[in-house]
Amino acid sequence: MTDAELRIIAFLMTSGATRPADLPDWLLGLLEGDCQSEPSHELITTASLMYVRRLHPGISFDTARILLAQYAADPARLADLSGRITAFRLSCCFERLKRAGRFEEILIEDPFDPEGAVSVKLTEAGWRSVNPELVPWDSGHGPHDFSLN
Repeated sequence: MTDAELRIIAFLMTSGATRPADLPDWLLGLLEGDCQSEPSHELITTASLMYVRRLHPGISFDTARILLAQYAADPARLADLSGRITAFRLSCCFERLKRAGRFEEILIEDPFDPEGAVSVKLTEAGWRSVNPELVPWDSGHGPHDFSLN
């Protein structure tokens, strides 16, 4: 295991983190640096451990390792976990964009569900960056208005 993976495990096993919003900036930064076509060891460690902890709250690290080994031994379960890791990776990207001020609000039904619902609310600056010639957003249209007027 890398030093980063050990730091991730130490954090996750002593925190109640179950969503990207629960993760500190240093951890999201490690995951954001994951620009490879294949998921990094840090992403796999974080996502799989958080996913198992969501399914089995209070699980010990040793028990989680055994459970994850069972996932790895079963091609169908491994494929499912891989899809969930990919969904988690995208959820982390949304969280980093929110923290960077690009989104005002992000609602992700389940950060591990590849088919889950995602809703974002752009900041005023985000709206202007999409099309600087748009007229200012009128809050009277409601929270999810995409009209030009």
